[in-house]
Amino acid sequence: MKRFAFGVILVFVFIIFCYAQDIIQIDKIARIYPPLKFTHEKHMEIAEGDCKKCHHFSGEKTPPCSACHTKDGKGNIKIALREAYHGLCIKCHKEMAGPTSCKDCHGNPLKKYDIISLSQLSKLYNPVTFTHGKHINLIQNCKECHHKDEGITYSCSPCHPREDIYKYEGTRVTVGLKGAYHGMCLSCHKKANKGPLKCTGCHEKKAKK
Repeated sequence: MKRFAFGVILVFVFIIFCYAQDIIQIDKIARIYPPLKFTHEKHMEIAEGDCKKCHHFSGEKTPPCSACHTKDGKGNIKIALREAYHGLCIKCHKEMAGPTSCKDCHGNPLKKYDIISLSQLSKLYNPVTFTHGKHINLIQNCKECHHKDEGITYSCSPCHPREDIYKYEGTRVTVGLKGAYHGMCLSCHKKANKGPLKCTGCHEKKAKK
């Protein structure tokens, strides 16, 4: 009886071990959202055992994405690790009707990153502080605010200069950071008929010194 019980325990431990081995956790660039976890075996079934559908270069050994793609995209391959992950996964998910939103794959943002403070331009007014998670729940996808597709969502400042400008250069329109912030936020508040529209509704005026 003891041998039987011991055997059952060994089988149970083996199953748990195999299941744990099958769960892949991607955490190299996790910051705002928790690390991504997914079942490798399930994805292998979808790919019909063809490792190249995800890994591109698969011979005797299958290298992880980070072996070729760096965080900053300055290695031999110019596609950064974040774009490699999201570009590949989201493209396939769209074809297979899988999850494509940030929350569907990663879960809720980490609390310490859920409060966003826009402080780059604060002069007359204090920085704007808002809850990122709450706004995610109000929109269909990240593109509504960030222009880019899911997974390629940068902050506003890398694309919009700090100068208060609005100009045309051929087919390109350059909007300053202030115009980008206010244009995006206010237009959405008006469209939803919710949210503050006045200056002090979003940020308090700084006290005079």
